[in-house]
Amino acid sequence: MKKNHNDKNRVSNKYVRVPTGRINWSYFSLDRIIDDYEGFRVILDNYKTSSIVRIGFTTPIVYRYSNESYRLVTNDDTNGDSELGLFEVQQSTLIDWLRGENGNHSNDSWKHYVIVSDDEYTDVVIEESSMCGDLPKVDVLVE
Repeated sequence: MKKNHNDKNRVSNKYVRVPTGRINWSYFSLDRIIDDYEGFRVILDNYKTSSIVRIGFTTPIVYRYSNESYRLVTNDDTNGDSELGLFEVQQSTLIDWLRGENGNHSNDSWKHYVIVSDDEYTDVVIEESSMCGDLPKVDVLVE
C-alpha cells in the first residue's frame, strides 16, 4: 500500500536548530561534500564574504544533496529562507525510510541532520555513537 503524503499516521520531520555560535548563514551555499580517510565533511562557501564553514561528521550512514525546488514540503517546514543553518531532524522521515529499506534492523542511535543553505538541503544520517562529541563539529575557516 502506497503511503499518502497527507497520512496523519506518518512520521513527521521536526527541525531543531543546532547551536553553531554566531554564524550568519545568509549567502552560504554548498561548495563540496568530502568523504575520505579524514572523515566526512560538508564545506559551505559564503559568496559575499568568502567565509568558509566546514561541518564535520564521521561515518555517515547516508547523505544526500538536493535543490530546494525539489524539497517544497521541507522548505515549508523550515520556513524557507528565514530558517538557514544546521538542524537536527527529529521524527525523521528519512530515518523511517531507511529502517524500511533495511528490514527494520536499525539502531535507535541514528541521527539525522540537515544543513539548509540559500537554496540547498544537505542531509546527513549518522550513528550517534560514531560522532566525536555530542554535535557535528562546525569550523569557520575564514571570516
